[in-house]
Amino acid sequence: MRAKKERALWVWDDSIERNQEEIVRLCMFCLRESVTEIFYNSNGFCVERWGSLNRLISQLTEKGIKVHALFGDNKWAMREYHQEALSLAGEIMKYNARFDEEFRFSGIHDDSEFYTLSLWALSPLELAAEYLVLIEKIREIIGDSMQLGAAVPFWFADGRISLESERGMKTLGELLFEHLDYVALMSYRDCASGPNGSISISEPFIALADRLRKRVYVGQETQHDLFPSFLSLHGRSPAQIRKEFEKIDFRFEKEPSYAGIAIHHYRSYLEVMKIDL
Repeated sequence: MRAKKERALWVWDDSIERNQEEIVRLCMFCLRESVTEIFYNSNGFCVERWGSLNRLISQLTEKGIKVHALFGDNKWAMREYHQEALSLAGEIMKYNARFDEEFRFSGIHDDSEFYTLSLWALSPLELAAEYLVLIEKIREIIGDSMQLGAAVPFWFADGRISLESERGMKTLGELLFEHLDYVALMSYRDCASGPNGSISISEPFIALADRLRKRVYVGQETQHDLFPSFLSLHGRSPAQIRKEFEKIDFRFEKEPSYAGIAIHHYRSYLEVMKIDL
């Protein structure tokens, strides 16, 4: 079996939708790098963006690239802020209902990273439970009309955060998969192999997703100046980066849940791969 080469890509720069040259550049980049799914920044989504999003999504869709509405804020996990996220999800649904399929978002991708809140150190179980409620409510809003995914850390599946459910204790990863179609796993390391490499830390989540028939993207980071530095591939040559990607593809290609590699993010990936389009 040939190693999978499908890629997903976080795109935070929402100015792209207002610049036709940038849209063309993004399309060319996706085709070159085998990107088939984009998580596109939809924070600040509003009616005034409908026209520019029409143009962006239709051109990507024409190339066979699906666009997911990317949003997130760590405070949204807290119950008192749920409505902010739910209102945004509702507005995205209104947008999709207004236009034909070629102009629509294919999914919603949450990137709230609520475990970065100071509250997490004091009440991780309570915060995780409130986040689960939020994800369940988003699923209720979108139903089966779109995919629902989230960026999550690899350790959500290793048992360090488990909660009581109707069927006993479950990891946060298991509970999230009750509502999510896929996760983009933040397995951010500067090497694929080894005891602390991207492959090793991704294996528990891949095994969980195999069992539950869900999908997992193995995330890779390309930003610079991260601490600790081993979180990012920045500084590696394009050839070295592709080699690490190949190792991940080769290890997981036979796993039914493996969806490919998700790369964070468009601008920094352009930089490290030294691509001039």
